[in-house]
Amino acid sequence: AAGTLVVVLLYPLVISHALHSHDDDHDNNNANGGGAANQGKRNLSNNNKNSVSSSSSMKTYDHWRNIVTDLAALTAPEALQELESKDPFGTRQFEKDLLEKESTLGRNLNINEMKQLFSCPTDSRITLPDQRNHEKAESFRRADVGSFLFFQHLRKAGGTHFCSLAEKNLPKRALPGYYCMPDFDRDWSGQTKAGYLHRYSNEDIARRLKRKGHRIAGNEWEQFRTDSDAKLGNHFDLPAVFATSFRKPLDRALSQFRFECIEDRGCHIKDVGKWWTRRTDLQNVYTWTFSDAQGRLRELYHATDKLSAIKRAEMLGKALDVVAKYNIVLAME
Repeated sequence: AAGTLVVVLLYPLVISHALHSHDDDHDNNNANGGGAANQGKRNLSNNNKNSVSSSSSMKTYDHWRNIVTDLAALTAPEALQELESKDPFGTRQFEKDLLEKESTLGRNLNINEMKQLFSCPTDSRITLPDQRNHEKAESFRRADVGSFLFFQHLRKAGGTHFCSLAEKNLPKRALPGYYCMPDFDRDWSGQTKAGYLHRYSNEDIARRLKRKGHRIAGNEWEQFRTDSDAKLGNHFDLPAVFATSFRKPLDRALSQFRFECIEDRGCHIKDVGKWWTRRTDLQNVYTWTFSDAQGRLRELYHATDKLSAIKRAEMLGKALDVVAKYNIVLAME
């Protein structure tokens, strides 16, 4: 196992790519792009063999990233098959062992009992080498003027609970009024729309937060900006520490369906299948958010040609590179 963050970072990103089209016509996939997918499978097989033969050697970020990008190059059914049959991150075995143990005992395991099933290794970890900016973390701890916490809020993945933690640890004046998300549209245009940060420049974000004395800014509705745009800037260049929270993609999507449709919050579709096909924005949420990818991505997810396989791998690799730099990544399950 690569450590706890393999479950947090890799599993949700890969499975979100695969789940949305697991029922596609497999014969059609083979006919239209077997070459690229098979290459990804061969690469993954080689990675798994290397893992077995060098189990005692240190495996760090590049090792686990290669496995992820190889999976992304596969078609969705093939990616699922690889995850189910080879379990390259050890997550399925842990879930199986946990379910069996808790079913036998008739209760939830405590943290010490869980460690007996899955112990976090000291050397083979995706978090090595450490890619976080510790100077900005220290600045935030000192409460330096202008320093703040950037929270990438993924819908129905624990964002409200994270804001509750902020409310218990920061003075009220340091928190934006709406679930820790600044309402910049009201400041600029008079319209109320909180949680949109991608569209505003780093200079605007930092200046507005500093003026208001806010020390946390949630970005729920837009992607994390990664390109060093001359006008807007890379979000990592902000005077901030970065945090997010993950949840299993299918559980997150079903929770959003319940929240929006079953509880009648602007949605009147009661069939989850119909809702899913209409809401393409729900597919591949993690990768879309952290890769900052643009364009017609639905076709890319389904395509089986070599170029699309390469683009999927690049997209997923970029998303992982971004998350690896986050100061805090919480697993909500």
